[in-house]
Amino acid sequence: MRASRDRHTKAMARRLGALALLLIGIASTAAGLAYWRAAGIDPGAREAARTRIAQAGTPRLMEYTLGAKYLTACVDVMSHWTFAVEPTADRARLSETCAQAARAQRRQSGPTAEAELVFALAAHLAGDRARTLRHVAASQALAPRDLWITIKRVELVLSALPEEDLARQRDYFGGEFRILAGSNRGVNTAVALYAKYPGLRPALLDVAGDMSPRDRLRFLNRVKRVAEG
Repeated sequence: MRASRDRHTKAMARRLGALALLLIGIASTAAGLAYWRAAGIDPGAREAARTRIAQAGTPRLMEYTLGAKYLTACVDVMSHWTFAVEPTADRARLSETCAQAARAQRRQSGPTAEAELVFALAAHLAGDRARTLRHVAASQALAPRDLWITIKRVELVLSALPEEDLARQRDYFGGEFRILAGSNRGVNTAVALYAKYPGLRPALLDVAGDMSPRDRLRFLNRVKRVAEG
């Protein structure tokens, strides 16, 4: 009788072990498939990236290189004007998927400017202005010299704050404008902001005083052309 129970126990243990290996294999296959889908995201193709994010979900493995590409695509999709006109439920689902990816990368690779900007965009979608600005500031601290993400952050802050509150963010805009005004591409954005938002002009002129003579002349000449129409 005892020998029979032992054989039964061993057979049960083998079946449980086989089942565990099967479940591990299924989980590994699913994780690998999710990783493969996410790795195929092209941040430069917004519509395709939007579809891929929705299909891929959040891979469990979010190492730095994949995370940077995936979250860059998230920022590009979530910050584009077309995202604002999508159905509310679709925006909420994609925002949460991107936020989950940002949290996964933060756990596995540490904080990044892209992840913080995803959090900021998600907070803006939820109507939380304080959290939006907090994550924008964290993104700025992590990538103070990246032109593309600087432009995305500035666009978000301009959409999150009423115009009368912009002057209170003089220190923030001063840091961003140093990046914008120091490049041929970014200076056009800086000049356009100077023309459109009077409340930002003091911060822009502060930055102009710190520019190299060449950059200052380029900036002021373009401002003059805008002012003269």
